[in-house]
Amino acid sequence: MDIQELIKKHRRAGILIDTNLLLLLFVGLLDRSFIGGKRLEKYTPEHFEALCRIAENFSTIITTPHILTEVSNLGAQTFTSSKKYQNEFFMMLQLIKLSEDGLALDERMVNRQSVDVSLLSRFGLTDGAIAGLSGKESLLVLSDDFALVGSIQKRGGHAINFTHIWELIP
Repeated sequence: MDIQELIKKHRRAGILIDTNLLLLLFVGLLDRSFIGGKRLEKYTPEHFEALCRIAENFSTIITTPHILTEVSNLGAQTFTSSKKYQNEFFMMLQLIKLSEDGLALDERMVNRQSVDVSLLSRFGLTDGAIAGLSGKESLLVLSDDFALVGSIQKRGGHAINFTHIWELIP
């Protein structure tokens, strides 16, 4: 299934965005000048724009407490030079809506005991929970982690590798 078909199929259900990309989205919504800095070294404002073009196809971003914990920790490091943005970042984490357009977060609980041991040992808790949740709920996952995307696809799930497609988005 190509990317446009995956987006169309999962538009109403939402998209699960992995940790680094969700951090990029949050930081970019606050201040693009932090993109490329601490914890976002491999990204540019163009990556952020491409991510927004993908996310705008969905009304909901699905997440887990594990992802939000990692995003929270990385965001605190990203904004160490700005208390103002650090406070705004943490307020954003608590909001249901990420933007005026109505992009909402839907947090799904994934109990650590429910994560398959093979996924846990291969990916760790956060990505293991993502892989497990994608299979249980037939979610579309967006990640720049090649191994995670490959594992989800190998198990019959739907995942998009952001690293391979961001330049292709008009």
